[in-house]
Amino acid sequence: MTGWSRLGVFRRLSRPVPLWVVLVGILTTASVATAITLGPRLFNNRPDFQVQSELSSVQTLRHLTGYSFRVFVRSLNGFSGVVSMTATPSSNLNAWIWGGIMPQPPTLPIVLLGTNDTLRVDVSSSIIGNYTVTVTGSSNGVSHSTTIPVVIQDFAASASPSSVTVVAGQNVSSTIKISGVNGLGGPIYLIAGSTAPGHNPNVNFGYGVQLSNVSFSNSTDCSARLTGQNPPPYTYNCVYKLLPIGGSLTANVTINTSTQDAGTTWTVTMNVEQNSVQGLPQTVANVTVN
Repeated sequence: MTGWSRLGVFRRLSRPVPLWVVLVGILTTASVATAITLGPRLFNNRPDFQVQSELSSVQTLRHLTGYSFRVFVRSLNGFSGVVSMTATPSSNLNAWIWGGIMPQPPTLPIVLLGTNDTLRVDVSSSIIGNYTVTVTGSSNGVSHSTTIPVVIQDFAASASPSSVTVVAGQNVSSTIKISGVNGLGGPIYLIAGSTAPGHNPNVNFGYGVQLSNVSFSNSTDCSARLTGQNPPPYTYNCVYKLLPIGGSLTANVTINTSTQDAGTTWTVTMNVEQNSVQGLPQTVANVTVN
């Protein structure tokens, strides 16, 4: 660059900056500073709401009716309005929202009024596995959601012998082993039932007199309720037991028959109940009464 060129550049840089350019720069700087300082505060103070589940995860038995838990819609910064709620379950999982008396399908929103509200969500599946259900609340274009993992568990039952023949009026025994599936463990009610004549295999399992004597391998009697164990409001011929995670229980079942049972064939069923949810019954032995 020649001396004359350097002198031209120096003269251009030495010219006064127009006042309007200075004012624009000042206003821009002030606006950015204000946004940085007040923006988060203004954003955090606007009315809003949040959706929270009372449980971080759900574990329940394989069943058709499901397990119920609460979801809370809470006001933030004075929010008051209408929030539409939907439940979106993953594949092979069923979910219902309870808002009032009757449950609603997951695609039908529940409309909540006011600043805070509580709804119930039911989840169920007939297939063992790990799932999720997402509960979403929407209001005036703003949405918030919470996703809850759902673990569907079950039990495996087997009898030895699995087929028995008995003379009417006599008794026969079978050893039944109960094991947890997909992490099932903890306190359970073990339920023994049958499809013997006059006994519904799906309701009131404990009323079957044919299975009035059940004892576990540790000699615990299962012929009547144990007091102080908070059993369900049914007359089960079994007791509250603790199933270790990954472990199993063994019960010796005495099958009692009467002379009226002659010529009948029926099955022995076992079931468990946990957290007020009763699983699906499983057939563990076939009985032939001569």
